[in-house]
This record gives sequence, C-alpha cells and structure tokens, in this order.
Amino acid sequence: MAHALIVTPYTLRLVVAALVGFDRSAEQAALSLGASQATVFRRITLPMILPGVTGGWMLAFINSFDEVTMSIFVTSPSTVTLPVRMYMYATESIDPLMAAVSALMVAVTAIAMVILDRLYGLDRVLVGRK
Repeated sequence: MAHALIVTPYTLRLVVAALVGFDRSAEQAALSLGASQATVFRRITLPMILPGVTGGWMLAFINSFDEVTMSIFVTSPSTVTLPVRMYMYATESIDPLMAAVSALMVAVTAIAMVILDRLYGLDRVLVGRK
C-alpha cells in the first residue's frame, strides 16, 4: 500500500498528460446520441487515454521491482512483496530458482507485449498513434 503512494505521482503524471489534449466533443456526441456514461468511458474515453494509463502501469510495475530497498523499509513485517522475497532468497541460497523466476518474468512480459501488439498494435498503445 505504501509503495502505491510513492508511484502514484509518476502514474498520475502520465495519465494527466494523456488527458491534456483530450477532445471532449466525441464524448458529448456519444452522450447526445443516447450512450450511457459507462459506455462512453469504456468505448471512447478509455481508448483515447490508454497510452497514458498503460505507460503509468508499466512505470509503476517497473519501479516496484527497482525499489527493493524502499519495499523492505516501507512494508509491514507481515507483508513480503515479490522483490523483497527475491532479494531474501538470493542472499540466502545459491540455486537456479532466481534465474527461473527472472526468465518467467521476461517471458510473461514478452507474451503481454505480443498480445498487446496483436490486439491494439504497439504504436497505438505506447505512442498513441491511430
């Protein structure tokens, strides 16, 4: 929870940057044609700000693995996050489990990027091109 407080400004900055050039006329047109607020958000607003949301999520995710020291000192003793668990395991034992976890994380990231590319196109998701 405390880690979320640290990465929220970075994430919020990217989402607000995506909203700066946002044209509300498409939302107003959809509302005037009878779409509900939820439908307008899901079908119009979210796709337009998706690059900022995706970038913020990726930044928060990467930052959570980069800040092991912060995670150690900020979390409670009963909560052990994945970066802290990996750090403790790496300092206590010597076996290929850390390499396997790292390879799994790289594979999951690569699969997620391929899925995003197939569904939306990486240019559209990361850069905001249409």
